[in-house]
Amino acid sequence: MPQTRGIRAEEQEALVAWLDDGLRRGQRGRLEAEYPVSLGTAGLAGHRIVCEGERFASHAMSWNITLCARGSQLPAGLIGLVYTDPDFRGRGNAQACVRACLEDLRASGAWIAALWSDLPEFYARLGFRPAGREIFLGVDPEACLEALTGLGVLPGVVTTGPPRPEDFEALETLYGAHPVRAVRDPGALAQYAACAETDFLVARLAGRPVAYAALGRGDDFRGIIHDWAGSAEGVLACLEALARPRGGAAWLIGPEPHPAAAALRALGARLHTESFALLQLLDAGRLWQRVVRDHPDLATTALRQVEEGFAIRGALGEAALTAEEALGLLFNDPPAAVLEGALSPAQCGALPDVLPWPLYLWGFDSI
Repeated sequence: MPQTRGIRAEEQEALVAWLDDGLRRGQRGRLEAEYPVSLGTAGLAGHRIVCEGERFASHAMSWNITLCARGSQLPAGLIGLVYTDPDFRGRGNAQACVRACLEDLRASGAWIAALWSDLPEFYARLGFRPAGREIFLGVDPEACLEALTGLGVLPGVVTTGPPRPEDFEALETLYGAHPVRAVRDPGALAQYAACAETDFLVARLAGRPVAYAALGRGDDFRGIIHDWAGSAEGVLACLEALARPRGGAAWLIGPEPHPAAAALRALGARLHTESFALLQLLDAGRLWQRVVRDHPDLATTALRQVEEGFAIRGALGEAALTAEEALGLLFNDPPAAVLEGALSPAQCGALPDVLPWPLYLWGFDSI
């Protein structure tokens, strides 16, 4: 197995330039413009590289993040910017970097790892499986105007425009009202709003910020409104303004109900659902206990990793689960036939009260 190491501070500029050449077609400065938070000095410890002589051969990066849902916080980790120089491919370098990132995340206390890739077969060999859900809604600008009229909002009452520096404290408060979200440091949203190829709009009512929405971010989320928060009328006004120049857009609506989405759905907007990410459980036991801890029928159950996969213990005994089944249990649909051998009828009946867990983060939070 190739040997990995971290990077030194004096290597960071050269490393990011090398990644720009490989991942962004030689557009120097592009990645830093797309990932201003994780590629800053705060993310220095997350890099893992393999070198061949004096050259960078392969790279991956991890990033710790805290996910909030249902009044609980889950420590998680993201992996991204996986790249191998064409001169050094086929030697297991990328796999070594990703494995090193996974070990870093385990050591940091992360309970789950997530990444996004169009190479699921490659990452399946490293233990990642697709799981969770993210929902896209088609946005028609005329439907947004109709939805605003349906809410009793007169034309011109809600205005949209670029953010002002003094807006961001209020916008961060709006973001924090999402019941399902990642924890963000103060000031991060302003950095994200300035990302490359991001259209970021603020909606104002009587001059006061009431919503924001962002479309695009570099090579990711092209044509997709992926980060937003605020009141129904403000969000609809932002959606209309972002979608109109393009004749429409896709809106990543998030896991919780929102009146703006309900209004567009009532007007015929179409839903499209995909897997949330490629996921790997790093500490299944602690994650399970956090999810079920407040339910009396499930508090005595346990999920643990075993050599062959996972095992769940309930009132009737223990049952084996594959990685896909364990992820499905937590973030999709419980594998009923398997669980009946371990959980009592009362425990099986209690699962819909706590599962699936709404694992989610908004577009700016992806590495």
